[in-house]
Amino acid sequence: MSNCSCIYIDSFDYSSFYREELPTARKMHMCSECGRDINKEENYKKESGLWQDKFETFKTCIDCLSIRNEFFCGDWNFGSVLVDLEDYIKEAHGEISEDCIINLTDNARYKVFDMIEEGWQNDNQR
Repeated sequence: MSNCSCIYIDSFDYSSFYREELPTARKMHMCSECGRDINKEENYKKESGLWQDKFETFKTCIDCLSIRNEFFCGDWNFGSVLVDLEDYIKEAHGEISEDCIINLTDNARYKVFDMIEEGWQNDNQR
């Protein structure tokens, strides 16, 4: 995580146990955050655990993982990282430090730029 920005999410849904790994895909998977395909031979983050008596596994592409690592402090909710980031950018009126963007993957950078541009457009329509 960088020091440029810090999105705090109050998550009260803690797992009874948790395991994470960074495997290389042997088959196609879908990212739990953005929904894009994680292709064979691509690295991704796999997180498994028991939440509220339900075993779940979340797979996060490297692009969404870089967003999570740069923008979030502590907790986040699986499946809502991009929505929470978009809300944060709207509240900041699209003013995000370059320090937040420089360490992102190229694809993650484009996602964030699109969110910033949308925030600016919404501000201009008011």
